[in-house]
Amino acid sequence: MKKILLVFISIFLCIFAFNNKVSANSSDLDRIDEYYVTVSPNLDGSLHMNIHIKWTVLQLDDDGKGVTWIQVGTPNMYVDNIAVSYNCHIVDDAYYYSADGSHIRLDLIKEYKDNDTFTVDYSYDQSYMYHINENELYYDYVPGWFEDITITKMIIKWKDSLGVELSDNYPGYELIDGYYTQTFNNVRYYNSSSLETYRIRTKYSDMSLFTEGIDPDKTYSERYLTDKEIIIIVCIVVFIILGIIAFIIYAYSQMDPYTRERGFYGRYRPFYFYNYYPRRTGVHRLGHSIEPPTTPGGSSGGGFGGGFSCACACACAGGGRAGCSKKDFYQGKVNLSKLKESLKNE
Repeated sequence: MKKILLVFISIFLCIFAFNNKVSANSSDLDRIDEYYVTVSPNLDGSLHMNIHIKWTVLQLDDDGKGVTWIQVGTPNMYVDNIAVSYNCHIVDDAYYYSADGSHIRLDLIKEYKDNDTFTVDYSYDQSYMYHINENELYYDYVPGWFEDITITKMIIKWKDSLGVELSDNYPGYELIDGYYTQTFNNVRYYNSSSLETYRIRTKYSDMSLFTEGIDPDKTYSERYLTDKEIIIIVCIVVFIILGIIAFIIYAYSQMDPYTRERGFYGRYRPFYFYNYYPRRTGVHRLGHSIEPPTTPGGSSGGGFGGGFSCACACACAGGGRAGCSKKDFYQGKVNLSKLKESLKNE
């Protein structure tokens, strides 16, 4: 009987331990032991953010490397006054980073490897966050999340000031030491819908309490590329276009001058481009394009395309490049009436 009782107790303890253990996957490289986000509205409507992260490296990556920097998501690019806590001596640099979205990147002074744990504390001001509805101000905020990393303990805090009201759709916040606070355990990002649990929505009914003024042009934005980055992207696109144009000009300059300037249309190779076939044009002796003649008939032989019949197309046959480089089929001064009369007499 005692043995059976011990078995049941053991099973119960195993189930209890399983339900309360950190749900980090064996393939995870890292674990976040603590992630605390504290939000305090500024008098101009921007948000002052304080972030605390305690990070543990579980294993090296496939290249045998540990952690030398981390990045934490921000709502947009309007990040100012990034400052690392005075007692945080492991961060070499902290700055806005937009390689794959909006983030704050923290470069560490050394590499952290298996089972190493480090803590970072930093703050910044986040603008372009509020929504305006008549004379009321709204915030809808979700802290930055981490893919493939389990957060053992996550705390979100929003300062009780300026007449803040919390949405009833997100219960569970308690007023503790002047902050509406909620704690979450074993947090893991699965998809965008899983973030709803960690969303906080607040309302301020009297905007006049924001004594530095609320700018209607600074409502919420998702922009993450800076002006400098946009200019760089535009320059790259322009450079590519100019490179293509230069290549076309070079290829044209290397073309056989007989082929380039003979005035015939040559073999027509249409290509399909957004339901549009390019029109064929000829070359005038002065260099500009000429429209196809309306003369019906097939090709002129010798590999020339259809739609152009020319009695003298074979004049240079077998002669290579000799002569016939610029034929004038439109501007030559020919008396058509006399030509037709002569043909009739023949």
